[in-house]
Formats: sequence, structure tokens, C-alpha cells
Amino acid sequence: MDRKAEVAETTLRHASRALQVYQEEDGMVTVRGRLAPEVGALFMQALAAAREALYQQARSRAAGVGDVSAETPSMAQQQADALALVAETALHHGIDPGAPGERYQVVVHVDAPVLADPDAPGHTFPRKRPDAWRAMRAVS
Repeated sequence: MDRKAEVAETTLRHASRALQVYQEEDGMVTVRGRLAPEVGALFMQALAAAREALYQQARSRAAGVGDVSAETPSMAQQQADALALVAETALHHGIDPGAPGERYQVVVHVDAPVLADPDAPGHTFPRKRPDAWRAMRAVS
């Protein structure tokens, strides 16, 4: 019964997703949305990454000039700037719905002896593909 309730809740959440974007009389654009938890988490992670990139960029500019601005943007302003960076990046790099980007990340931990000795216990790399360990190593 819990499984049916979970499916119904997921279906309801999916049906209630929305994003409204409209232009105000003064030219400013208002954005309001409701996202599924997974999409919302992805969105918030993208904004945080963009805010950090903008912060690092401003910090390096300030270090080069030697003058740190006393005016720090509010969190709402930082979020708006971050959203602009996310949009610019998407337009600059193009959007491929088939490309997962960094949505899914695989972390593989392998002991050095396992890599050194292919016959060591726990060695799970395919023996028919000698380059498989390189691919796994690149991922980790």
C-alpha cells in the first residue's frame, strides 16, 4: 500500500511542477517556480556553484586591483547573478538533453595493491579489456 501511495505522490508532484516567467512593466523579469525535489536540489546546486564561481572571479579581480569593494551584493542579488551565469553557460555550451553532465557522479575507491596486481583479491576489472583500469582510474 505504501508503494501505491508513493507512486501517487510522485505523480502529483510531477503534475504540479511549474515555472512562470514574465516581464514586468519596468522591463525586469519575474521568475516563479515549483520544482520536484530532485530537480530543485539540482537547481540549487547549480546556483551555489555559479555563486561560488562569481565570488572567486570578483575576489581575483579585487586582488589584482588591490581595492576591495565595501558593497557586497545581498543573497538575493547573488542568486540573480548566479541564475544569469547558469543561463549564459547553457547558451554558450549548448544544451544536449542526452548528456548527463555532472548530474550523476561515480566515485570509485581502489587500493593501490589491487591496481598493481591484477590477480589480487577484490580485483574486479574486466580482464578482457586491459584499458578498463584506466577508465576507472580516470573516474576516481
